Amino acid sequence: MLPATFQHSQPWAIAHRHTRIKFYPQLNGINNVYELAAAHVPCPSSGSTTEENELDLFLEPKDYRPVKIYLSDIGQLQMRIGASFPYSNASGSCRVNSTNMVASLVLQNDQTPAQTFFLQIDIGGTNAMGRNIVWCPDYEGAYPDKVNESYRYLFCAGDTITNYGGGSRLSAGEKRTFNIDILPRLQAIILSGHTKPTRPFGTTLNKNLRGWYISGFYFGIINYGGTNVSTQWWEPQIRSSGGTFCSGSVKTQWICEPPVTPNAGWVPVGSGCYHRVSAVPC
Repeated sequence: MLPATFQHSQPWAIAHRHTRIKFYPQLNGINNVYELAAAHVPCPSSGSTTEENELDLFLEPKDYRPVKIYLSDIGQLQMRIGASFPYSNASGSCRVNSTNMVASLVLQNDQTPAQTFFLQIDIGGTNAMGRNIVWCPDYEGAYPDKVNESYRYLFCAGDTITNYGGGSRLSAGEKRTFNIDILPRLQAIILSGHTKPTRPFGTTLNKNLRGWYISGFYFGIINYGGTNVSTQWWEPQIRSSGGTFCSGSVKTQWICEPPVTPNAGWVPVGSGCYHRVSAVPC
């Protein structure tokens, strides 16, 4: 996340007409804080929510190269990220004015045909989404300019942090470090086998967890309309641990470290290790 032209441990900023990124070596006792801000995004000509007035501002960890481990073989998948929402002002200049803060995974499936899945976990913002997962309309064939073969095997969905045991979403003025095990929910989403609308695609998300692995991680804001917003981020991390073994028709997950999310089905088995029965078939 450090531009090559900027020196390490020095503050820097990049500004645009509608966006700003600032880096603080230390801010309010926290090291390496990134501020993402947006303001006065133009309204779409149609007056409704379309890609015309969506402004996405994301960062990804520099040189992030996760070890290729299939989701079927992981015991625990820790997502840790600090975030604050110091300022938000919905000006009401457009029909839709909102901001969502997301921490997102990029997943690849290496079976044939290969698939890619973007999962954006909403952790805060002005408009809360419901508990049900929402599949991104532009990847489902809703927009004519994206009805082509390149989107047939691309999937995208939005989910909420409340489905991961991470507590409530951030509201304006709040600050928090999220530290959760996202594996059970992630596995359940893939095992659901979502199918795109028959027209134009009809493609089904591959349900075989043995083919899925994490290939990327990014975070930031999705901004619509005239909302003026400032967000801050620190300590982004995705880490897998433990493993699995077959127990009857399903896999049992194991770790030999404290569970990231307490009361998530873990049973202590001694020597600092824990087991959890999963829904993953053997």
